[in-house]
Amino acid sequence: MKTLLTMLACAAMLVCADAAPENVGFRDKKIESGDSTQYLKKMLSLTDEQEKKITAIIADRQSKMERKSIELDREALNLKEELLKDSPDAGKVKSIIDKKGALSADLEYMRIKADLDIKALLNKEQMEKWRMIINMRNQMMQRRGMPMDRGSGKNDTPR
Repeated sequence: MKTLLTMLACAAMLVCADAAPENVGFRDKKIESGDSTQYLKKMLSLTDEQEKKITAIIADRQSKMERKSIELDREALNLKEELLKDSPDAGKVKSIIDKKGALSADLEYMRIKADLDIKALLNKEQMEKWRMIINMRNQMMQRRGMPMDRGSGKNDTPR
């Protein structure tokens, strides 16, 4: 009876895993730059020229951030490996943590730089809508426990 229940549970997990959407995680979920631009075009009433430039900014940011995210993941694994050793080297742990901090700072800067580049392309009316979009993004990131672009997010002025 136990064997039968175990087999049924395993089968149920396989079915659920197969039915689950792919790429659910934050870093695994790839949002195409065209999708982001279409959303912004609709929300901000972008011109064709603005859309073209913003698409390029988002695509560039995305490719750079993917590479940095992979490096950050690699350093997280290096840290875990070092900490699992019988005698972890404190100097090596510090070095890995410093690398992770630098990579996180690079990711934050890339996000801010892209936001500033996009902001420079917008008129006053679009800018107001842009600020609302950035605030919503920051609130979503905060709810998900992700690092904010700047500060705590509570008293930050939108870019």
